Amino acid sequence: MKYNKLLIVSSLLAVGLASSCSDDWDDHYKSASFANGEGSLWEALSANPELSNFQAVIAATGYQAQLESSQIYTVFAPTNNRFTETQRDSVIALYQAQKQLVKDKYNDAIVEFVKNHIMLYNYSVTTGTNDSIEMLNGKHVPVTATKFAGHSFVGQQTHTNNGTLYVLDDMVAYEPNVYEYLSRDADFDSVSHYIEEFSIDRFVASKSVPGEIVDGVQKYLDSVTVFENEVLDKWLNAELNNEDSLYWMVPPTNEIWAAQVPVLETYYKYDELVNGRDSMMYNFPRMSLLWGTAFSEMVNADYTIADSILSTNGVPYKMRRYYWGSYDLSYYEYYRPYDEGGVFYGTSEIACSNGRILKPSTWNFDPYQTYIRKSVSECESLSSLDSVKSVSTQPLSRVVVSADNPYYKYISGHAFAVISPKGSNAEVVFQMYNILSNVPYDIDVIVVPASAGDTMAIDLPTKFRAELHYHNATGKDQLERTMVRPTTTWTTTGTQIDTIRIGEKVKIPTCSYSLSEAQVKLKLTVTPTAAEENNGKFTRTLRVDKIVFTPHQGE
Repeated sequence: MKYNKLLIVSSLLAVGLASSCSDDWDDHYKSASFANGEGSLWEALSANPELSNFQAVIAATGYQAQLESSQIYTVFAPTNNRFTETQRDSVIALYQAQKQLVKDKYNDAIVEFVKNHIMLYNYSVTTGTNDSIEMLNGKHVPVTATKFAGHSFVGQQTHTNNGTLYVLDDMVAYEPNVYEYLSRDADFDSVSHYIEEFSIDRFVASKSVPGEIVDGVQKYLDSVTVFENEVLDKWLNAELNNEDSLYWMVPPTNEIWAAQVPVLETYYKYDELVNGRDSMMYNFPRMSLLWGTAFSEMVNADYTIADSILSTNGVPYKMRRYYWGSYDLSYYEYYRPYDEGGVFYGTSEIACSNGRILKPSTWNFDPYQTYIRKSVSECESLSSLDSVKSVSTQPLSRVVVSADNPYYKYISGHAFAVISPKGSNAEVVFQMYNILSNVPYDIDVIVVPASAGDTMAIDLPTKFRAELHYHNATGKDQLERTMVRPTTTWTTTGTQIDTIRIGEKVKIPTCSYSLSEAQVKLKLTVTPTAAEENNGKFTRTLRVDKIVFTPHQGE
């Protein structure tokens, strides 16, 4: 893991820019071969007394071997005038302090200083250079005919047998990316520590150099690992450490984290029988706070951001119904983000190497626009069906609404389920997924008339009862009797699409978010008698479009 608390970016190495040189191009950059091109980069450094401090760091960190090898590099070395003995000693001390704690690939002295001044392959500066080049640490640094990272070249470039050496009038400051910046700002300690819990180095056998097989186990001469972080890769969908991407992030400060997490923990109370409940009860509250806080500049055009911005957890309009159950739901997409109350309002902007941090003074992310969401059960879908009481009920049928039907555009998915009796009253149980604990929900059953499937059908009302079941804290099935009374009979109009509210501000004590098996179920029983149907007063068939659990907002 990266050792994040010993810093060299601003404290140990912060120095001012020197004024640029005023000599002509030919005086500065005429090619001068070093020992007829036979010497190495290391030898070129050693031969220049003005680079002795930089040379000492290279030797102390073990990079002398690289600069003596056959691999080609380009080195940009600061002079002793602006990289002093004190600064040299600070970098070497930093390396030694971290050497026993982290791998060299994560050692700040190497990442933030050594690799910040060396690039792979040979790079030649010419009079027309205006470029951005990648250093060994992955940072992209601007270079022109006269400057590198804003610092002026000193003297001539030196060609060696394994690369080119340029001398700078100043050292190159390290610019952290969005991921790295979180660990460098004490106000983000909480979110940084949480994300860091998921950082791993994954061994990649295909890129490693195999050695002997010992006791049947393959050993490797050179083991290659890659950095992975589940929070970034899976939950945020944002590679905040990727130097080739551009991201914005509005991370919660420690104060916001401390205020929000305890509230979120009440929404993720799983019953005692749920496998992995402790992990989910710890992670989901924290992840819910982070969802929707990262934004890709590759997705959001500059000219549209003032009106709306889509986070990396948002989905395009055409995918909303698949993800959220309706095209009308736009979770993790924010309108007028810079306006008062918007997600960017009151933030201070911090530039990073792959984007920017927007540091919030207040937390303007609406939970009803992010993690507290509607749950929609499309009744015609097999995934929504729990069971059919076969002794009294026909198998559930699905009717697709034709495009020329007047109800076509008003019925979700242009289809609905038909519940029909076989003998006595028909009874079907539907499943609801991703219900949060202790969140008040308004529960609606959307029913449609017979003419939605057949314009020649006779529309008649029907009656039904509803029972709501859920798991209690011990994992046992429990009937909700207070807000959804199983004795109440609901009557449809029969001539229009009815939204029938069967419960208001219903709180389920346990959470079922992300569980593959539904713990919240709604049983619908169609109640008209055969006599009521025969006299033409009611139909014993119930046509259901969907069941919706809507988080109750307000009082």
